Amino acid sequence: MKITNLSAEPLGKLHSWIPHDLQAEQVVFLPDACPGKSPLPTGTAVLTRQKDWRKFAVSDCGCGMRLVRSSVPPQDFDLLRWDKVADSLRTNKGSLGDLGGGNHFLDAIVPYQDGPLHFLIHTGSRNESGLVDDLVDKPNKFDQEFERVVGWAADNRAAINEKVDAAFGSTEVLLDPPHNTFEQLGDGGVIIRKGSVRLAPGELSVLPSHMSGDVVLVRAKETVEEILRSMSHGTGEQCHAVIASLMPTPMTSQVCVSQFLFRRESKTPRCARMVLSPIATWTNALPSSTTTWMLCRGLG
Repeated sequence: MKITNLSAEPLGKLHSWIPHDLQAEQVVFLPDACPGKSPLPTGTAVLTRQKDWRKFAVSDCGCGMRLVRSSVPPQDFDLLRWDKVADSLRTNKGSLGDLGGGNHFLDAIVPYQDGPLHFLIHTGSRNESGLVDDLVDKPNKFDQEFERVVGWAADNRAAINEKVDAAFGSTEVLLDPPHNTFEQLGDGGVIIRKGSVRLAPGELSVLPSHMSGDVVLVRAKETVEEILRSMSHGTGEQCHAVIASLMPTPMTSQVCVSQFLFRRESKTPRCARMVLSPIATWTNALPSSTTTWMLCRGLG
């Protein structure tokens, strides 16, 4: 088993995260790799040929991030409309347009260079995902149901997008990649991606950091082939020897950073703080298989 470690974790710890019954040719640990409730760690891509691989592909199938661009100038962002979005989403609990909990979020974000408000939607397939769990020994039914759930998750992000549009006007979808999927190869192999996006050379992906941190866009280089055409769904926290430094665009001098939309201790979204001085250069790191530039800093 080949292990490609792009995380800040030691190899011994990564071995302890790998399921004992996984037979893999390659396991890629991306910068945001961490253990979770699913069979595979989050932030991984796995190439395998074992017959019962489907048992490793379950958990929040089709979860993904949708990046959209509005026509609203950043200075026109207001909390009344933001609260309207929050109140509207709360009415969708259990149905399409359910943001959910955990690390799922809706952010309003501002480009470092001049540009309108963007919105980033991260949510999954909610209870629909559990419907594939009992089908791991029924390949055809599993694959059909998995595809349906991935489609439901995309529809869920679209429904949230509609709530944003109702408050802030029509938006343009820039990216909408899922990051809990599998890809069956022509030679009989399978790539399982848990918390990682399929990313071919030349394609773009979006990576948030933390609630009050930056969001970056990355474009894959040819060397993304070496990490199973996969990219993490977050930035990670530390630099690694094989990781290139970032190339941020010019920074803004004033940014409003507000709390997570459904942060549990807050009844409604509110502005948390103002950053009035130039923001320090973002120092997180990403694999050298991508070129990188700053997109924005969060409003919501």
